Amino acid sequence: MSSRILAALLAFTALAACQRSATTEPAPTGPAPATSSKGESEAQQALDRLDTRVAVPLLPMMANHQKQNMRDHLMAVQEIVTAVATDDYAGVERATARIGFSEEMGQMCTHMGAGAPGGSASRAATCS
Repeated sequence: MSSRILAALLAFTALAACQRSATTEPAPTGPAPATSSKGESEAQQALDRLDTRVAVPLLPMMANHQKQNMRDHLMAVQEIVTAVATDDYAGVERATARIGFSEEMGQMCTHMGAGAPGGSASRAATCS
């Protein structure tokens, strides 16, 4: 397998994993933690304004399942990097298979999206 194809495969799997990930924990509410200087507080507020993500309201069991899935994706990416570094292309193939989309994953995402509080099947888009 050429290094160009391998690089494209790695980029694709990383992009696919990013598109499927979703924030499962609610955004923090309440007052910002105290900081040691006014500049740090303003910098944190500026960073918070840049983060436009919205948490998907999942039931605790679903949120835990999603978190475990994302942890496995992280492990798979680490395995891909290790396999690439050692020219273990079979290892790359095995690890990328865990990140790729499958019908089973699609059904699970649809089920989780429909079961989320206030959710609908459209929430399943977080998995695709």
